[in-house]
Amino acid sequence: MAIAVCAVASAVFAQRIWVGGPGRGYGGYPPKWAKAADFDGSFVYCRGFYRSRYREAGGSGWNTDYPGSDNNFSVRLMELTTVHVKVDADRQPNYVVVPLTDPLLFRCPMLFMEDVGTTLYSEEEVKALKAAGKDVTFVPFADEGHDYAQPRNLISFFGTVEEFLASHLGGRVETTPT
Repeated sequence: MAIAVCAVASAVFAQRIWVGGPGRGYGGYPPKWAKAADFDGSFVYCRGFYRSRYREAGGSGWNTDYPGSDNNFSVRLMELTTVHVKVDADRQPNYVVVPLTDPLLFRCPMLFMEDVGTTLYSEEEVKALKAAGKDVTFVPFADEGHDYAQPRNLISFFGTVEEFLASHLGGRVETTPT
């Protein structure tokens, strides 16, 4: 009996972790726009809002996998690290959507943008991003679609992430023998 109760409780919690579910889909959620009060020194998952030139198979622009991946990343960050993630009254992670021209963008500890191969940057967005003078790492893979199919690209991606995190959070980077 105790095992069955634990299994049901785990299934209910897991459903709350991955926001979405039957009937909603990912396009059914409006953006949760960032506000100054969202930034109190805790980790807040920030998703960049942008316009797309076109839609591609398997992607939907700025809101690809929104808000499920935003919530899921934050839950895993809480589970696997000591990073203090901002949560709401229900202990669910706070995640926000930030236009690329919004000054709050530069209060984000990390900016996530998915399906960026379709991005159409406005002149104002380009100016705002350049004026901020922030370190930006953009890693395009021309031979990939919506996700990584080529092992060399996946290894390159994780290596880039490791270098970025090490340079901004401290730590070491594993080197691969040549």
